[in-house]
Amino acid sequence: MTAVVAGGGSGAGAGVGRPAPVRGGAVAVAAGVGAWLFVPVVGRISLTEVAAVLLAPAAVLALLRVRRIGPAVLLTGSAWIGGLVLGHLLHPAPATTLAKAVASAGVFVLTVGLVCGILRAGSDGERGPRDLLIAGFAVGQAVGIVLTPPDYAALDPWKFGVGQSVTLLVLIAVSRWAHRYDRVAVPAALSLLAALHLVLGARSLSLFAIVIALAAVLTPRVPWRRGWPRLVAVAVAAGLAGVLLGQLYTQLATDGDLGAAEQQKVSFQTGDFGIAVGGRKDVVFLVSGVLQSPITGWGPSARVPSEVKSEAVLWLREHGYPVYGYDLLTYVLPDSLYLHSVLLGAWVTGGVLGFLAWLLVFCVVLRGLARAVRDRALAEAYMLLVAAWHVLFSPLGDSTRGHIAVAVALALTATVGRAHQQREEHPGGDGGHDRVPDDPGDGTIRWPEQGPDEDGGEPEGHHPGQDRAHRALAPAGLQPDHQHLREHHHGGDRDVAPHRRDGGLE
Repeated sequence: MTAVVAGGGSGAGAGVGRPAPVRGGAVAVAAGVGAWLFVPVVGRISLTEVAAVLLAPAAVLALLRVRRIGPAVLLTGSAWIGGLVLGHLLHPAPATTLAKAVASAGVFVLTVGLVCGILRAGSDGERGPRDLLIAGFAVGQAVGIVLTPPDYAALDPWKFGVGQSVTLLVLIAVSRWAHRYDRVAVPAALSLLAALHLVLGARSLSLFAIVIALAAVLTPRVPWRRGWPRLVAVAVAAGLAGVLLGQLYTQLATDGDLGAAEQQKVSFQTGDFGIAVGGRKDVVFLVSGVLQSPITGWGPSARVPSEVKSEAVLWLREHGYPVYGYDLLTYVLPDSLYLHSVLLGAWVTGGVLGFLAWLLVFCVVLRGLARAVRDRALAEAYMLLVAAWHVLFSPLGDSTRGHIAVAVALALTATVGRAHQQREEHPGGDGGHDRVPDDPGDGTIRWPEQGPDEDGGEPEGHHPGQDRAHRALAPAGLQPDHQHLREHHHGGDRDVAPHRRDGGLE
């Protein structure tokens, strides 16, 4: 695995038998499955995270090679650790609490680097390792919920593992085997799953399925260059779908159509802002804690004065939300705040440095989500969407930590395999504005300079190597055999037209 992370998938060895991509694909599957198989070390740590710790130098190097954004993730992650230490000094707690928080932060950053290295080293310009990583991740989640389940999984196995795995596997299967009809097949399958999630009380999973279904309908099958209007349309449609889904769920649950348990739950979550706040009362307590100490936070223990919680309770009651039973036991009575938001939890425990680190992570995930939607990489978009939700509304536990780390790595390497995807879907190409961008290796997109014709593409029939052949043979008065060049080029003859990892020409 060290060779895969530190090395590359291209080069002389990759041209014969393609050993590096094959090895990289196998490692990608292992990384996806291993993200859900845990061992009891300093709490729980996944096998993929264990590998990241053991290969720490290679993981750091891989992250540094993602220029600009990679070093920024490493820098802000280190600053987050500094914020945790500072908060601990100002608000002392048991040393083990600090050690676990610092270890969790370090493991997260290293896992991002490890997965980045696996994806970049094993790609050889193709999407293969990305798709294999996602498939392994989906299978691993189903296997992990059986072999090494978290404690809370017993409360609702469908919501906390099985449902997400099933949705991702169905999405992968439909996208692959009904590719020509995915604008119909994907929304149909996801709509059925959304209804199933809603009936089983997994409201967030239902929302995720609907959002990706909308993306499948609203985005064209050809990756487009200037896609912000479409992305805004997808975002607006997703927001409206979320509002409508919340209203539908509230009405069905209030009427008892979803069972007595859901009827009772929604009665505890009804107030001025609906279940958007009622279903996430913990966020109100976290915001209260942040407002009381926005710079340094409260340290890894998250112990706050009683007035912090009193203000949160007062705000909830003023807006019509009941606070009793579960709320008292979970949010009010414990000494520490309930950190059910990675972003706000990092702010509470690590101060503004923790907040900035996770704000960067959130922006990276959103950027990767926009690219995945634009490229119709719908399974990848689903993973990134769930990761964005985790950053806002989930605690930094063992499973969410690994999921977000894999998602960040996918986002940081978002251009790897883009050329291969377009060649598969549109082998003829039109050379127009839907051309594949270059990957400069820093996670950004660089569009090729326009060619001689008006739409920026090459003249019809033009192929790489023609201009080079003309220049080489012209002094001798010879003309190149273009048909021979075409056959060599499409056959992968690197002496005629060697390819970079991003599918461009060297």
